[in-house]
Amino acid sequence: RSHARRIDKKGSSKVASPRHPSRRSSTKKEMEGALQEILASRAVERVPAQLLVDERPPIVWVQSVPRLNNKFIVNRLLSSISPLALLKPKKDKIVIPLSQEETGDFIEFWDFAKEVLNLEANQAIFADVTLSQTLNDALTGSAELRQTLADALHECGPDAAIFPKVYDSSVKSWTTSIGEILAEKHDGVCKVVGDDEQLEEMTSAKTFMHRSIKTLDEASAIEAIC
Repeated sequence: RSHARRIDKKGSSKVASPRHPSRRSSTKKEMEGALQEILASRAVERVPAQLLVDERPPIVWVQSVPRLNNKFIVNRLLSSISPLALLKPKKDKIVIPLSQEETGDFIEFWDFAKEVLNLEANQAIFADVTLSQTLNDALTGSAELRQTLADALHECGPDAAIFPKVYDSSVKSWTTSIGEILAEKHDGVCKVVGDDEQLEEMTSAKTFMHRSIKTLDEASAIEAIC
């Protein structure tokens, strides 16, 4: 970077020191000071983000897994283990759907995840899901798997909830079955994290943003809201 030169009385030239950094530094300090005064005047109470996480109820994560439609088996696993880093040690559980073809490679990864995230072995519920099935297919068709999930919810406590990727008719079907198991065996209920069904129906389709090509005279949901 070239700097301006100044000529002294003896005729020699010297590089003039740029003043920009010092001005920026003082301006930054002034802004930080003003910000601190604003925060103090508003009596802002800082709450550690971790505290909010600690206070939430236990969650049993049940994310969807697609059927295998290409050669990349890992894509199925990524769909189901996406919440893995959100698991609270000794508190949450996660359903991991594995076919026989997937089990070997993933067990090694699970051992690594347990060590890094300080998780315990019983926080993972391994579900036998073939490559031609979705996780919803397996939960709908397997009474044993639904029983396992009901026991996991009971173990986590009365406030525990299932967290599916989306609450749709398929999820409603198998969670209703789990609720019946909990009611009969433990006098409990199956809690599910999800939007109101009417809201879900309105916002989940693409027609939320634009009109349907079949009914162009009907306003889209976003038009109705605005």
